[in-house]
Amino acid sequence: MRQFERNLAALGYTGFTVDTTYGPATADAVRRWQEDLGVTETGKVAPGSALVVPGEIRVAQRKAQAGDRLGGAVLTYTGTTRTVSVDLDVQYQRLARKGAEVSIELPEGGATKGTITGVGKVATEGHGDDPTTVKITIAVRRQRTLGSYDKAPVDVLLVADRHADVLAVPVAALLARPGGGYAVQVVDGGAVRDVPVETGAFADGKVEVTGAGLAAGAKVGVPA
Repeated sequence: MRQFERNLAALGYTGFTVDTTYGPATADAVRRWQEDLGVTETGKVAPGSALVVPGEIRVAQRKAQAGDRLGGAVLTYTGTTRTVSVDLDVQYQRLARKGAEVSIELPEGGATKGTITGVGKVATEGHGDDPTTVKITIAVRRQRTLGSYDKAPVDVLLVADRHADVLAVPVAALLARPGGGYAVQVVDGGAVRDVPVETGAFADGKVEVTGAGLAAGAKVGVPA
């Protein structure tokens, strides 16, 4: 009873004391609630006519309409903590490890961090050109970074490999060498010299490079 009255007051139907007694003041508040709902104003709440859950919920879908016959589900609901769900092509499943950190790019720009909390064990076969996928669930640490998004499409970036403390240049700085391989143009004062390089990981428009004569802070030429 106390929980019901607390929720009734939270909806704005006040005028009673939240306690364990269903008195006339509570019944009056219930009648006002029923009036707003467009149902018979009895001032009573029959068993089974109100749903009580242990915490805040988000109504996902209303299954029943006014005038429907009794029976069946009335609604479906989820928790209020937003998560990201990805139908991941199975060829990339090796990149999705539970506990791994991912970057989530939001629809209107900006990004936030997330952590993979679940990796599906059953693949869903694609139809036509659609790939076979597994379901990936991602928890978002800072819910406020999601703003008011609800069921919004996002891009999720998975980490394929991580290299720390490497030299990187823009991909456009790579020059194909006649005999194969790549070089970059190092600009030193007014002089320009080609330095052969070995490439490593590619990410975010940059490429890892190693080569004799390269050092952090060096300037490289990029075609205009």
